[in-house]
Amino acid sequence: MQITTPKPASACIGTPFAIQSTTKYVNNKVLWTKDPSVDGIIDNPYNENINFDNGTQDAINQKVVLRVVTQPITNDVCPPAKDSITILLHLYPVLDPLPTAAGCIPLTTNWTANDKSGLPASQVKYFWDFGNGDTSNLQNPTGIIYSTQGKYSMMLKAVNSSGSCETKVYGVNNVEAYPIPKAYFSTDPAYYTTVALPRFRIINQTTIEQNPFNPILKYNWNFGDGTGSDTSTLRDPKYAYGKDTASYKISLLVTSNHGCSDTISKWVKIGPDIIIYIPNVFTPDEVGPAINNSFKPTAQNFEKGSMIIFNRWGEKLYETSDLNTGWDGKANGAICQEGVYTYYIQLYSKDMKKLEFRGTVTLLR
Repeated sequence: MQITTPKPASACIGTPFAIQSTTKYVNNKVLWTKDPSVDGIIDNPYNENINFDNGTQDAINQKVVLRVVTQPITNDVCPPAKDSITILLHLYPVLDPLPTAAGCIPLTTNWTANDKSGLPASQVKYFWDFGNGDTSNLQNPTGIIYSTQGKYSMMLKAVNSSGSCETKVYGVNNVEAYPIPKAYFSTDPAYYTTVALPRFRIINQTTIEQNPFNPILKYNWNFGDGTGSDTSTLRDPKYAYGKDTASYKISLLVTSNHGCSDTISKWVKIGPDIIIYIPNVFTPDEVGPAINNSFKPTAQNFEKGSMIIFNRWGEKLYETSDLNTGWDGKANGAICQEGVYTYYIQLYSKDMKKLEFRGTVTLLR
C-alpha cells in the first residue's frame, strides 16, 4: 500500500484535491479515514484514488491528515498495510472587482491591486493584462496609456506563491478611451475676398471616429472682428464682415459629448475691390498728350490680367498679358486705320476669380 501523490501535498482552500495510491494483493480494497479534526469530505473512501473537499475547520487549520489502510480479503493472513498524507491548505487571494476608467486619448491610467485574504504581501504575485497589448507584474502599475480610441477589457491575476492558488478578476469594457475630433474647415471664397462682397461661407470638415461611441459634436466659432456678435454655434455658418479692408482670424473649437476637443484657426483677408478704367477713344498720332497715344486700360487691386484687340471681322490684331503695355494702334508693325475696334480684357482678383470686360474703342488719326 502506497500513496503516490507527493508528500506533503499542497492544495488550495475550497478546491477539490485528487490523491492517488496503489495497492497489491488485496484486490484494491482500501479504506480512507480522516483525523478527528478534519471536517472535509472524501468522495469515495473505498477507492484507491480519491478526491478530497476541505471543510470549514480545515480551512481554519490550513492542514489536514488523511490515512488509508488495506482491507483484508478472504483467507488473508497478511497484516493490513497503511499510509498517510498531510495536505497543506493555502488561501486564494481575494480581489476587489476592477474599477472603470474613461477619458480622451491618449488616456493615461493608474491601477491598484489589494489582496483582502490576509496573505503576507510578499507571498502574493500579480499579473495585469490591460487589454491594449500592455502587461505588468507590478502590484500597482502606473502610467498605462491607451493611445487608440475604443473600449478595452482587462484582467488581473493574483497568485499565492505558496500552493500556486490563483484568483482572476475581469473587467469587461471597463476602460473607455474616447476619440478626439479633428477640427478642420475651409471657406468660400478661399480665404480672400474684396470689400465689394466681404462675406464668407464656412465649410466645416471636422471629423471624428464614430465607432463605438457615436460621439455628438458641438461647434463654437469666433470670426475675429471684435464686434461681440462675431460668434456662432452652427455647423456651417456664414459671416459677413464690414467694409474695411483687413485680415481676420476665424477660430473653431470642436467639443464632443465626452469632453474631447480640438481647435483650428485660419486667416481670411478682405482686400480692396478691383477698379478699372477703360477709355473709349485714343489717337496714336504722336500729337497731343502722350497718354492718348495708346489704348491702355488702368486697373487696380488685381492679381493678373490680359487684353486682346480684334478688328470688325473678328481677327486678332494684338494681345498682351501686361496691362501696363497699351495698344499702339498697330498690327504686326503696320499702322491700323481709323475705326472702331473690339477689346476683350480679363482680370483675376487676389483670390483668382476672373472678371471679363468686353467693349469697343475708337482709333482716331
